[in-house]
Amino acid sequence: RRRYSVVATTPGGLFVLADRNHSRAACVFNPLTGVLIRFAAPVPTEEVAVATVVFGRGSSPTLNLFCDSSLNFYVAAPVSESFNKHNVSTYYFLRKAVRGGWGLCYPWRYFVMCKIFDLIESLHVDPIKFFSQDLPVAGHTNDHGWCFLVELGGQVLVVIKLHRCVKVFKMEVDSIVPVESIGSHAIFIGHHRCLAVDTHKFPSVEANCIYYVERLASSAYICMYNLKDEEDEMISAGAVDFMKTDKLFVIAPHRPFTIIHLLSSYTINVRDSQLPLQQDAN
Repeated sequence: RRRYSVVATTPGGLFVLADRNHSRAACVFNPLTGVLIRFAAPVPTEEVAVATVVFGRGSSPTLNLFCDSSLNFYVAAPVSESFNKHNVSTYYFLRKAVRGGWGLCYPWRYFVMCKIFDLIESLHVDPIKFFSQDLPVAGHTNDHGWCFLVELGGQVLVVIKLHRCVKVFKMEVDSIVPVESIGSHAIFIGHHRCLAVDTHKFPSVEANCIYYVERLASSAYICMYNLKDEEDEMISAGAVDFMKTDKLFVIAPHRPFTIIHLLSSYTINVRDSQLPLQQDAN
């Protein structure tokens, strides 16, 4: 019998686990290195939607858990006896920041948040509205867009998805500047995640392009935005790429499953926590 239940995964690919015994103690597992960080605090009984681990300079890591059902987020250090619960009006902004991989320690977190707000405003978009709602509801697209941070070649890029438009910026020491080209790379963006890939390793993926998923009701379409031409197009000529079944988007019937579909699927699907299943079994 396995010792741990999977609670969530972080944008950086870490697994947040819960001990299956009565303590339900949290753990963070790195599948690439095999390192396991143990936390004394038990995982909250609420279903966790998003998680992140923040590594501060010279300090122990902090585990952050976000629960959509209650709009609570929980914070704990490895030695904490319990998670500190917070419920704030900026929940969705913080959740989007975490989902976009903003694993930053204070004061850099505050600096980045202020710069992002200014940046959104410079694009003639109300930053309060932009960050005020979460995922698009059924039958509607999220007109306010998405914002993610992604690492590329040792630099931190700010990727902002607006209506039929994608803007990319680079974080400097004291400013954020526009990026006209990402060279031989491509970026995939969805309402859950964002990642950058080297097109030399994926020949079917076009360089200097942003692939994003547009949702409409229970269907989803993959679009490609060319940074050089500033034009976008559907890669399947209007055909549906994904259909929603239960909580996940799966490849539409009779569609070939390409590497573009695989990478796009990663940006729009997040597996549920195993804790509710374990509790039901008990």
